[in-house]
Amino acid sequence: MDNAQKIKENIDIVAHIGKTIELKKTGKNFRGVCPFHREKTPSFFVSPDRQTWHCFGCSKGGDIITYTMEKEGLDFLGTLEILSQTYNIPLEARTSTEAGPDERIYQTLKDASSYFRTQLLLPENTHAFEYISKTRGVSDELITRFSIGYAPNSWDQTGRFLQNEGHSESLLTEAGLAIKKEGGTGWYDRFRDRIVFPIEDRMGRVVGFTARSLNKEETAKYLNSPETSVFKKSKLLYGLSQAKDKILLQDYAIVVEGTLDVISFHLHGIENVVAPLGTALTQDHISMLRRLSKRVIFLFDSDKAGIDATFRSIPLALQAGMEVKVAQLSEGKDPDEAFRADATKTKQDISQAQDAISFAITYAQSSFDSHSPHFQKQAADIVLPLIRSIENSIDQEAALRKLSNVLHISLETLNKELYKTSGITPINLISEHTTKTTNQNSISKSKQLWETLVASLLQLPDSLQEDATFIEIIKPLKVSSTTHPLLSIAQKLLSELKQRGKIEVSSFIRDLTEIERTTADLLLLKDLGTIVDNNETYKDAVMHIVLSIRRYQTRSRIAQISAIAAPSEEEMIELKTITQALKNLQ
Repeated sequence: MDNAQKIKENIDIVAHIGKTIELKKTGKNFRGVCPFHREKTPSFFVSPDRQTWHCFGCSKGGDIITYTMEKEGLDFLGTLEILSQTYNIPLEARTSTEAGPDERIYQTLKDASSYFRTQLLLPENTHAFEYISKTRGVSDELITRFSIGYAPNSWDQTGRFLQNEGHSESLLTEAGLAIKKEGGTGWYDRFRDRIVFPIEDRMGRVVGFTARSLNKEETAKYLNSPETSVFKKSKLLYGLSQAKDKILLQDYAIVVEGTLDVISFHLHGIENVVAPLGTALTQDHISMLRRLSKRVIFLFDSDKAGIDATFRSIPLALQAGMEVKVAQLSEGKDPDEAFRADATKTKQDISQAQDAISFAITYAQSSFDSHSPHFQKQAADIVLPLIRSIENSIDQEAALRKLSNVLHISLETLNKELYKTSGITPINLISEHTTKTTNQNSISKSKQLWETLVASLLQLPDSLQEDATFIEIIKPLKVSSTTHPLLSIAQKLLSELKQRGKIEVSSFIRDLTEIERTTADLLLLKDLGTIVDNNETYKDAVMHIVLSIRRYQTRSRIAQISAIAAPSEEEMIELKTITQALKNLQ
């Protein structure tokens, strides 16, 4: 048995999901408000029989592993690891390429974080507490939420404490907490007289620190942990462990530049915010965010470096298929400063964020002389690289149209320019006059009836299994075609019930084809409303569906025969028979 299967067989999905959202039993399933999008009417269902979940609002679904990946923003291996730790399920030894870093480093960093928090509250370190609470305005609640601490003004106090706790000198250096002295003898603390902000990975483990100096003469205002086996700046975002639930709920993330910017947002009630650790945003950062939401707002500092960072980040997000917006500050050079100057205006700036292409066009218009003969080329040079990064060809064309309208350059010219140096064939421009809108949401009444019937049979209460009167209800029903997975499932279900009088859902679904299983899993979670309240209601509802299907089938056959110009004698007899049958079904 592989590790994934071991996890799925040893953890009850209802109990696991029930820890994070309220689930109420409805028939054989459980129902709740989806944690992955905003909704008022619960459309999130969990099946204990199949150990699966599905939301009919946002269309996400899967098993306990995919749920945890979505909820925690973890990759597959990280999900297996956190579930095995949470439920004490031993996993098979992983290969060397899968093996995680030494757990002792995590423990050393955890103990260091606890020590720094304690130091912040000591009377002798009042200057540190006053700086973070009064000068920076961080509340006690946020100090606790982000585990903010203080590294004492000593060359070895932190290290000596950790050594007394059982952490060796080599562990201190491996964890990035101590620096070896030149010559190889002795060590000293990396963080001294600094406010310390722990950096957590996606599983909430402390993996490093970023620390702000309280010494005005210190040249390095901020100091990060060095790259270690667990601390890799290109794969970490500050505040992600605190923000992930809000990003999922609000379906967008805000990316800022600094640690204190993140905390300022929290201070003003906005919690779906993260920041890179003094480095440019990377593809790994974007991938982490995209697991939580496909929408992102960039709000970097308003100086040249911030603008440059914005233009570097936009293509990464667009290439990942994300919906990208950019917010610009009216006050202050960074969000922390802007909130201090005018919190209301800063929130308004965020709500008025422009889509990436509109931002780039606006930036070009404000940066260059629009009356210059070179303006069109200057603007195109800024905007076209971003448009080239757009993953979807329809969105790409819409962006080209927007630029075409602003620059008064034909769509064809921009399209050629877009790929002039890339070696890629230009996209085929779609004529507005030939584009036809199709309604893909129309579902036939027949399909709706069959879906409800199959869902009702898959969710059949145990007390109705082998109920003779129930079997009599469905006996007259016939499936005329099995070309569609839904009808194929219906045929097999009816056959199973007629022959055996009951159905074992798990084994039944296991024997279906892959495409049938996908359909069946969704129907197993379909909301049946109030018919699940009691057996009589259930039987009445199924009888009504069966009669509706039979009436529908009969009317369809009557219409077919009636449309024949010269029906045969046999067809006329059939028409008379089924017309009478339809009257009996009313």
